[in-house]
Amino acid sequence: MKNVRILLSMAALVAAIALVLYNSDVESLKLAARNISIPTVVEISATIAIGYLIASARVRTLAAYSGHSLGFRQAVAAVSVGQIAANLFFQVVGQVIARGLLFSRAGIPLATTVVITGYERLFALIVSILLAASGALYLFGVISVDAQTGGYDLAKLFVGAILALVSGAWLGWGQLARSQLPKFDRGHIDQFAVALVLSAAIQLSTMTAYVFVAHALAPKIPLLHVAAAASIVMLAASLPISLAGWGIREVSAVFALGAVGLSPGESLVSAVTIGISSLLVAAVLAGISHRAWRSTGAVSNAAGNEAGRDFGSVLANWLPIAAATAVAFQVYLPSGTGRINVNFADPIAILGGALFAIWHIRDRAWPNWRVPFVNGFLIFFSIDTLIALTNGYVQMGWTSWAFTNKGAGWLVLVAYFFVGAMIASLAEKKGFNILLGTFVGAVTAIAALDLFLLVLRSAAFPIPETLLPFRISGFAQNPNAFGFQLLLAIAATAVLDLGRLKRAVIAATLFAAIWFSGSRASFGSALVLAAVAPWAFWGMSRKAVGRGAVIVGGLAVLTLALLLLLNNWTRQGDVLYSLLYNQDGERFQSISGGLSLFLSNPIIGDGLGAFVHDYAMQTGDFLPIHSTPIWLLAEYGLIGFATIFGAAAYLWKRAISNAWTGDPIDRFVVLVLTVFATMSVAHEMLYQRSLWLLLGAALATHGSFRAAVARST
Repeated sequence: MKNVRILLSMAALVAAIALVLYNSDVESLKLAARNISIPTVVEISATIAIGYLIASARVRTLAAYSGHSLGFRQAVAAVSVGQIAANLFFQVVGQVIARGLLFSRAGIPLATTVVITGYERLFALIVSILLAASGALYLFGVISVDAQTGGYDLAKLFVGAILALVSGAWLGWGQLARSQLPKFDRGHIDQFAVALVLSAAIQLSTMTAYVFVAHALAPKIPLLHVAAAASIVMLAASLPISLAGWGIREVSAVFALGAVGLSPGESLVSAVTIGISSLLVAAVLAGISHRAWRSTGAVSNAAGNEAGRDFGSVLANWLPIAAATAVAFQVYLPSGTGRINVNFADPIAILGGALFAIWHIRDRAWPNWRVPFVNGFLIFFSIDTLIALTNGYVQMGWTSWAFTNKGAGWLVLVAYFFVGAMIASLAEKKGFNILLGTFVGAVTAIAALDLFLLVLRSAAFPIPETLLPFRISGFAQNPNAFGFQLLLAIAATAVLDLGRLKRAVIAATLFAAIWFSGSRASFGSALVLAAVAPWAFWGMSRKAVGRGAVIVGGLAVLTLALLLLLNNWTRQGDVLYSLLYNQDGERFQSISGGLSLFLSNPIIGDGLGAFVHDYAMQTGDFLPIHSTPIWLLAEYGLIGFATIFGAAAYLWKRAISNAWTGDPIDRFVVLVLTVFATMSVAHEMLYQRSLWLLLGAALATHGSFRAAVARST
């Protein structure tokens, strides 16, 4: 995740410089830099410093809300050190880590630090959006969305997110929210109002710094025009998709400040000046104020011996729920330099996974699981991944796909596993059911949205293919990945206590979406799942076999109905189309190439990234191995293959024996592993985030995490 942000920041910064050089020259950059005088630098630094001091007052206000008293110098140190960490490590996580280290000296829990930082980000985002919207209206007289450059995608994303939240609340977290809805008194409302006003003052101070630097470079441009353009730049720089705003700030400045009359060179110099000045001022303030934290008793509880708010339980409950909602959204966001591929749940999972690990490290205790080998499996496969990375690096050198997608990606998957386990802090199996209901609600809502758009297209409404692809894929950006999400949702629906009618409607919606995704692997896995489900629920009795036959027969009838009634009407890329017009040349080529790599080095494999690297060297194109077992054999060897599928087989065997006793969690594990085993034959499914999130919730020992959460508050 960090590597992606660094690369994005570097790419955006290079794009900004290239854009400037294309429209001007190096001499114009030098001239613009020389026009920034010492008094201007002092003015910029002073306004930025004022912004930091106001931010410190905001931290104190939010700390008071959480039940802790914070000295002003300590708040200044926390804000400035956090800003420096955000520049060294990607924004929110670096900021939380740095602040957490300071706050922990006085007994402020890490969970409270996370909540304080989250409130800051929320208030800042609200103010930034309002200022940017006002600035756009002032400059252009209208706020428009270009449908051809992502406008429709953003509209669908907004509608999908709303539907996922509503459906997730209906099936999952709604009752929990009603019981835990915070009760705000007049004092809390006043504190939030003050924090919101302070956030506006911080944004205005940064805007003033932009006005100072722009006025020094182009004094004839009206100050209000500069302020309006600066508000747009500030919003872009605040988005958590880069390294502390670097690159994104410069690109947006070239466009926004250029729109009011600054040259590309002047716009770039303005943005870089603000970025450097902000970092230097933070360093000076940190040096001046850090002594305030040398006394460990400097921070006291606002109510004497009264405990602060229970933010540990809040995070343990709601981070997994947020991840279960957001994990279905793997989207491309339009930007000035192209489209950015992000998953909305990644920051949530990384934060939750880090908290899970930190709490257990603090307590010097291993996490408890329903099966004994989970900790050993995570450690062993992590070591095996490091060996595979090293092996690949020795043979091929650095490959971004191996180190970023697979190496760092494995750590992200572990974070998803941990954040799923956090839901076990709720009593008994309530948390597990809430998480599954939330995931089912989100995926079903997305499937229903795509099916609704499909009906509109079939009724002659002009739905563009950018909005609804020929093979529907939800927000997964890939029909097979979407099919995998749908199958996991079907498995969850089977074990949730939803009522027959509700379960039937949800299952029919999910199956119809699988059909119109055109994913043959998903459809085949659905048939296997239907055959295994009766065995998991009732054992190998005649009654179970009969029920299985009824389920498979029902799916066959539904498939036939879709085929006869909808195929000619929708003219969509459904499963039948994929069967008749399949193009499997690349798939078989990747599998054949993977087997060749395995035979050349069967024990430890050829190293991570070997096939992708070799194929790119031969053809210049990118092609991964389209099969999880073949990919593991080729790049991890027999050791990695045995680790993953041996663990899955052991877990499946253990779960199936317990499933016959009526345990819904073990039944779910059986169904999920069945889906993974069947679909991974034709696609690489090991790195699907939703798989690890749901397995983490299923394998955690329920109630065991409550003590660790309690000690974090």
